[in-house]
Amino acid sequence: MSAPGPTVTPYLCVQDGRAALAWYAEALGAQVGEPWVDEDGRIGHAELSVGDHQIFLSESYPEHGVEPPLEGRGAPMSLVLEVADCAAALERARAAGAQVTREPDEQVERIVATFLDPGGHRWMVVQER
Repeated sequence: MSAPGPTVTPYLCVQDGRAALAWYAEALGAQVGEPWVDEDGRIGHAELSVGDHQIFLSESYPEHGVEPPLEGRGAPMSLVLEVADCAAALERARAAGAQVTREPDEQVERIVATFLDPGGHRWMVVQER
């Protein structure tokens, strides 16, 4: 048996960690762990899982170069969420307050939609055919 390969875990930075964790639970069905809160009240580290994948989250720590996306511009990367039903997943995110930037687009091999979460992070919702 070979050793497991490297993994990559997204580590998102948001303005309001408590609101973001609640939003991810509502909109994406994320399971949220108990966050570590700094003595000044900022969420320094939180872990959530969406399906089999883990995401880390913190609030802004500009003193360490950790800052959220600029408002209105979005993040310079996308998180890809593979789902069984693209339209249903997009509607759940929309109902929770996501800004839809691309309605479901039926392509040959997949259906793709995109949205910005309230923190400005860009998500691609993908349904393989």
